[in-house]
Amino acid sequence: HKMHALVHHMVVGTLSGAKNVEEEVFQRLKDNHKKQLQQFFVAPPYRHATYATELFMLETKWTAQEKLDALNTVTLESFRGFCARLLAPVSMELLVHGNILSDEAQRFADICLEGITLGEYQETTRPRVVSLAPGKSYIYRVDEFNPQEKNSCVSNTYWVGPMELKTNAMISLTQHLLEEPAYSTLRTEQQLGYVVWTYVNTVGDGVKGITVEVQSDAFLPNVVDQRIEAFVQTYFQKTLTGMPQEEFAKQKQAIIQHLLEKNKNLMEESSKYWDAMTKRHYLFTRLQQIAKILETVTKPETVEFYETYLMPSPKRVKVSIQVTSSPHKEEMAASPQATDDDKVLLVTDVSSFKPTQQFYPLSETVNVDEYKIETG
Repeated sequence: HKMHALVHHMVVGTLSGAKNVEEEVFQRLKDNHKKQLQQFFVAPPYRHATYATELFMLETKWTAQEKLDALNTVTLESFRGFCARLLAPVSMELLVHGNILSDEAQRFADICLEGITLGEYQETTRPRVVSLAPGKSYIYRVDEFNPQEKNSCVSNTYWVGPMELKTNAMISLTQHLLEEPAYSTLRTEQQLGYVVWTYVNTVGDGVKGITVEVQSDAFLPNVVDQRIEAFVQTYFQKTLTGMPQEEFAKQKQAIIQHLLEKNKNLMEESSKYWDAMTKRHYLFTRLQQIAKILETVTKPETVEFYETYLMPSPKRVKVSIQVTSSPHKEEMAASPQATDDDKVLLVTDVSSFKPTQQFYPLSETVNVDEYKIETG
């Protein structure tokens, strides 16, 4: 079959590619990668807000400039040495699915193992996530990289933490309830900016929160932060608590149907399987399980969840990432840099802030041998 030949060609190329790369080709590849890294600095502010969120929340993360500086020191010789260390020895996970028999899948595995030295599985280093003090809000302000960019961006995340499937179901439902009203209020009515998003944010080892994000050229980041916070609280007080049971059931059914949607193509299906493998929980039917749990979720449970994690409460953890564009810098510099409220902390240096914090423990490693099915 052509696929077997293609897989064989890819494996051979991966194992021998570094040895066969000539200096001219290496320099061209290095220059292309350098351009990709440099493109980050002129990316939209909302991407820089995502980047700043990871810098704030993850125990270790290389900055974009650090990666660029490191790339400048890479030579063909050091690249070849790295590739040799990377592939000797290795552990391997292989995903084969679709219209294929088990013996054909085994043949693919055999092809992939050609020329590879297998070793004991080594758990990859997973960055820990900061466990912020409950009942507090944190503000992290950073300057926009691109001096020509007019837009600033505010990304407010209400962190919940690591979660089991029930909490995952609750956060999915809550985000769904907020999505359309947030766009209608902040984008259409208040016209804060063209980019208004609400999504479930995940960092590190499955730590999740709900993010409301606005990119604006007309309003200062601190003003946008206030508008987002006002929306979050007003939605609870005027919409969620008084939502009729019929409307709640309709909204719940909509997110259930979304979770149970059939994959549009094989690539979409593959990405879901790979997600379960790379995150190492191996819950290949995770979305279906969450949908089943949502069937039993009640409105009082949802109200309690929202009140606990999004409304000001002893358990709420809010992080406001504020990316400030050049046109807004002067006014933002004149705005208060500190607050008398001991529940709000302005962070200016994450490298000195994070060592003072606690971290969530990493999730336990799943024993994949329990999933093993013997054939033959």
